[in-house]
Amino acid sequence: MRNQQLNFTRGELSPLLHSRIDLDHYKAGVEYLQNWTILRHGGVTRTPGTILRGFAKEDARTVRFLPFVFNRAQAYAIEAGHLYFRFWNRDTAGRVESPPGTPVEVVTTYDEADLKYLQIRQSGDLIFIFCEGYAPRVLTRVSETSWSLALYAPLDGPYLDLNVTATTLDPSATSGSVTIVASAVTGINGDTGFQTTDVGRVIRFLEAGGRWYWFVITARASTTSVTATYMGRDDYDTAAMPGHAASANWRLGAWCGYEGYPHAVGLYEERLVSAATDLQPTTVWATVAQDSALDDYSIQATLAADDAVTARLLGSLATIQWIADGKDIILGTEGAIRILGRNDEGAGFGPLNMRQKPEAAYSTSYVPGFFIGRMLLFFDEYRAHFFEAAYTNEAQGLVAREIGALNEHLFGLGVTSIAYQASPNKVMWMTTDDGALLGVTYDRDEEVFGVARNEVGGDGVVEWVMSLPGIDADGDQVWLAVRRTVGGVVTRTIETLAAFWRYGYSVQADPIYFFCAGSYDGVAAATVTGLSDFEGDTLGIMADGVDLGDATVESGVLTLPNNIEASVIYYGYRQASRGRTLRLNVEGVGVGEPSLAADATIDVMETPFLRIGMGSLDETDYDNGLDPIRPDDISEQDPYAEPPLRTGAFPIKVDDSWSNNGVCTFETDRAYSATVRSITVNVEGAD
Repeated sequence: MRNQQLNFTRGELSPLLHSRIDLDHYKAGVEYLQNWTILRHGGVTRTPGTILRGFAKEDARTVRFLPFVFNRAQAYAIEAGHLYFRFWNRDTAGRVESPPGTPVEVVTTYDEADLKYLQIRQSGDLIFIFCEGYAPRVLTRVSETSWSLALYAPLDGPYLDLNVTATTLDPSATSGSVTIVASAVTGINGDTGFQTTDVGRVIRFLEAGGRWYWFVITARASTTSVTATYMGRDDYDTAAMPGHAASANWRLGAWCGYEGYPHAVGLYEERLVSAATDLQPTTVWATVAQDSALDDYSIQATLAADDAVTARLLGSLATIQWIADGKDIILGTEGAIRILGRNDEGAGFGPLNMRQKPEAAYSTSYVPGFFIGRMLLFFDEYRAHFFEAAYTNEAQGLVAREIGALNEHLFGLGVTSIAYQASPNKVMWMTTDDGALLGVTYDRDEEVFGVARNEVGGDGVVEWVMSLPGIDADGDQVWLAVRRTVGGVVTRTIETLAAFWRYGYSVQADPIYFFCAGSYDGVAAATVTGLSDFEGDTLGIMADGVDLGDATVESGVLTLPNNIEASVIYYGYRQASRGRTLRLNVEGVGVGEPSLAADATIDVMETPFLRIGMGSLDETDYDNGLDPIRPDDISEQDPYAEPPLRTGAFPIKVDDSWSNNGVCTFETDRAYSATVRSITVNVEGAD
């Protein structure tokens, strides 16, 4: 009887499924998969290592990344830390400094605990940053070494509903800087009157002639008095008001310290869309159509199609978590996916042409949903159940289904960040609350969805992951913020994922499978100096294409074993890649029934070194079942020569027992590429 593992496209399956041999997914799943990346073609390849780019500003605090992508030729990774932003150049993967040695830095107000809640949208050189508890801000790139962060200052709105109390506002003049006096505190900030946090807030005032005029508060004198700057009329005319008699017809700005600020942001049909303040968690605002500055919230005296939009979601559990930019405005809420879009598909979206409706009845979390192609992907409120949704003609809307149920044990601790690496292998990289790095291969057209776990060497814990467009055929760049102990000090490192290696195809000069890796390229040498940061650490060494084993950094120097000299040296933390198949799925052998492997083969591609054996083995079994793929006569191989690539089917050493149930373990910790295309086991069943 033959059991063939011809593809691995479901990845590591939940232990709850380890007896479900009736499922087709069982045939494409494995029991355990660490530091292998699932290929949409069916096999698995080693997850590459990471390259150390530098250290975050503060060792003791977490950081995250924000992407800045002006176009494919200009991209940056923004290091967002406690009260600061720093900048890393995508092309050089180096920190932006001016002058050299001095990092370019922007001071922010974002606390370390709130960094994970930042939501952004970019337009040209501007990044709009929204976060619960903070007034929106705009990050502007002037040049690579000049960045500025300023409060987002919306024009003429958005506003709360028209005042319905008897309180009047009385401007002291018709233009310039004016004093606005309220007749009472009723109707202002929950009947508490003006507050110091109202500075910057807008006011709309209906003058006796029947036109709206607006002001911006610049100072607060008391609960009933503020100073404000006159800005103009509702049609952008800045001429003085014809009069300034007290009036009860006024509207206060919807965003302020009392009301709160929106924390969700999106872009839709050339409008900036924002949503969810503390006191209006179900409200959506959109700027005027075709407003290049994306800051105009004005509404004309007679409502026009291109005016700004204010819309409130109806129904329960409608607190908005995030906005996704689709054919409609997609709103992830606490209770469902909601849609805000055009009522008439033949006309543009606006206050005269909009409609809302609930779609998929699944809760969402603060982790924003996102599109890959036509598919919307999102997590539930616990960040543990992963869904995809797509428009269907039958439903005339979005239909969602859970796609991560078969791998629920890997998502269960809660996903914190997601980065989609479209090229070369269509992988979503995800971090979790416990610091795991998941690699999720997703190709909807080929019906591939598989998950593998990854470790990043040493005691590394990945705290954030982000992707940027690539600069060459090696594909998109993946940036990682890692907490790890380096040289005995707990620190935060900035690392990028090395290239997935293909001999003859990769642009990267050499394969890199160490983590937090560094390199030396120069005249032949037996040592690498300048490694004081790694003092006392044991690092793997790859020298001129040969894995020489490990050595310890002493006095900042890494000495190659046996004083071998090499001109190209890579070093870093060693990490094994390990996989283990599920129990046999063959006709005539029941789940859990004893079976014995008669013979087995593994089909590999461009693989210099791989250990494989029968049973649930680990690195302690190198001399007890885990046998390397190697030449028939290993004595013919020079231990200091680059090993040959091996492609094709190779026999697996079979010294099996009935209790192993035909399980295969394959692993390598050597700094070489490895790709497994299939595993075949011929078995005997117990009588």
